[in-house]
Amino acid sequence: MKALFLLLGLCSGIQLGFLIAVNDYLGVVCQLVPSFLFMVLSIKKKQVFPFLLAYTISFLLGIIALPIEGKSEFSGIVIRSSDNYFVLFSNFRRYYVYEKDNIREVGDILTINGRASAYQGAFYESRFDFGRYLASLGVRYQINAYSISARFENPLRLKALENGFLNGLVPSAKGLTSSLFFGRKDYETEITSLADSMNLVFAISSSGLIYGFFLRELEKRLSWKIDEGKAALTTLLISFVVLPLGIHKIGIRRVFLTRLLRFINVRFLNKRFSRIEIISFAGIIMFALNPFDALQSGFQLGFGISMAFLLSERRIKDFGVFLPYLIRIVFLRLLILPFTLSSSSGKLHLLSGIYSQILLPLSILYTLISGVTFLIPYIKGILNPLGKGYYYVLKGFSYLDPSIRLPPPSPLFYLLYYLILFLLILLLEIKAHRLAGIITISSLSIYALSCTPLPLAFTDQVSFINVGQGDSILIRDNFNTVLIDTGGNISFDMAEEVLIPFFRKERIDHIDYLFITHGDFDHDGAKDSLMRNFDVRHCIDSHLDFPIKIGGLTFTSYNIYGGNEENDLSLVLGVSLMGKKWLFTGDAPKKVEKNIIKDNPEIDCDILKLGHHGSNTSTCPEWLDVLTPETVIVSCGRNNKYGHPHKEVIQECEKRGIEIRRTDQEGTITYRSFSFIGV
Repeated sequence: MKALFLLLGLCSGIQLGFLIAVNDYLGVVCQLVPSFLFMVLSIKKKQVFPFLLAYTISFLLGIIALPIEGKSEFSGIVIRSSDNYFVLFSNFRRYYVYEKDNIREVGDILTINGRASAYQGAFYESRFDFGRYLASLGVRYQINAYSISARFENPLRLKALENGFLNGLVPSAKGLTSSLFFGRKDYETEITSLADSMNLVFAISSSGLIYGFFLRELEKRLSWKIDEGKAALTTLLISFVVLPLGIHKIGIRRVFLTRLLRFINVRFLNKRFSRIEIISFAGIIMFALNPFDALQSGFQLGFGISMAFLLSERRIKDFGVFLPYLIRIVFLRLLILPFTLSSSSGKLHLLSGIYSQILLPLSILYTLISGVTFLIPYIKGILNPLGKGYYYVLKGFSYLDPSIRLPPPSPLFYLLYYLILFLLILLLEIKAHRLAGIITISSLSIYALSCTPLPLAFTDQVSFINVGQGDSILIRDNFNTVLIDTGGNISFDMAEEVLIPFFRKERIDHIDYLFITHGDFDHDGAKDSLMRNFDVRHCIDSHLDFPIKIGGLTFTSYNIYGGNEENDLSLVLGVSLMGKKWLFTGDAPKKVEKNIIKDNPEIDCDILKLGHHGSNTSTCPEWLDVLTPETVIVSCGRNNKYGHPHKEVIQECEKRGIEIRRTDQEGTITYRSFSFIGV
């Protein structure tokens, strides 16, 4: 029991420290609640000292960063390698290093001449945040390399072996082998995207849960014919053989350590420790080797689900054979539900639990055959028909595709979901079944209500959506919705990957009016896709159509002057909402601003969206003096090549004591209020 509370303290402490280090204050609040519950439980079980000791140590590890910035020479070892980057461990620090067509292997020792700085990669609303992912690995700084030289190269070039093995396989077999055997999910392959559409990526991944399930079942079957020690040794040897191929996967390392400790416990310690203690020891060892593993969902889910199953076994073992298996399936789906909704932008496939159970034995069999053919490459052709067969099974599933759209989970949702689940487990433990039933029904009812558009009837909202280097602003007065600009990106579909997922999260199912300020791509680049894939009822791009009244909103256009440049034509829109005056300026230049204040000397605003992303071509001093805004919003991309916002614009705002908020620093900026209260 002491080991369990040590692991809980280590995991929750480093999570809190990390959230403080990255200034995620909502996450801090969310993390404090389970930390408090774990502490209360540790007091009840008389394990408060090991819990607090582990919590304090890991908390300090989470908040401490020891960067070296500036030009320097960095020598270290590669500890993670991907297609176009690697992570270097140098002087007890971790650095991200970009390298196109990266050929580095884990274990390579390199010397890099370059400049170190805080990682500042681009990020967008609703899309995968690579910077946050790196931070979860303990990487907060990057090296811009001028030159890289290898002092030692790992002789086992696994990436080259993997790529060579995948060559010659048909697309379905290549995608499946890459995902199941090598742990490299490529969402652009048809088989992975098909599985993703049905919440089944988990079933075709090299998951430690699938791998561990197979080894546990194998040990159980072997123990019927040979003694338990030999059965444990057999599964340990299998995990040892697989370990080099999946050393980068948390699940593979977790299963190996668990098998190793299980063998030691059975063979030499006469089963002194329980299975929960063994899993806890494995987690503590992994934390000691790399504390930042504990920040990753693979670590949290792997150990959490394993322990949840063990704790539930004694409660369901008396229900026969089939019912316990069914209960475990339902329990597993409940545990991973928030992650499922997060990865699918809120889409919940109603049959994915059943489909995953059908795919589980197929995935295990395919992985085993992949391993055999990897050792005997000349028979790898057998993977092609197997991969096609697996694909046709998935394709068959897709014809029966019942699903519902739910809002993608927020940090608050994660907190409340696992808090309620944890509470229900405790209530069932003390046999308070009626109270557990009341809480379950109440929680489901409240959540179902929150998924409907009904809350929109009582709230107003203005959101400056983080579309990177561009503009997109959502304005909502109850059910009336307006979008000013769409942003645009040549690398991905801004509408499908950013705007529409954001609307779904906000329970918005249509846009009444889309206002396009002007024709620059970073303002209208996603217009066609948005109108094709979402319910957009009107699109306006001319000042001649204003003023426009939508529900309780009246939009006024101030730029009526025309011009020769695209920015000269940019709409400048004003509206009053939530007791505030708002002004949205598109890319209107200084000459337009001067004309507006000349013809409208009474104009003012409380919140101003700075023109042209904070460029010095906009926001003249007279403009700020007349408008007297409380707050200005800069909508721009992180580290954009234009240098927006420009220093002189920021200085003019600071001189006047104006609050400055930026999407490149904060992400999406939202103002929200109850309709009858105001901001």
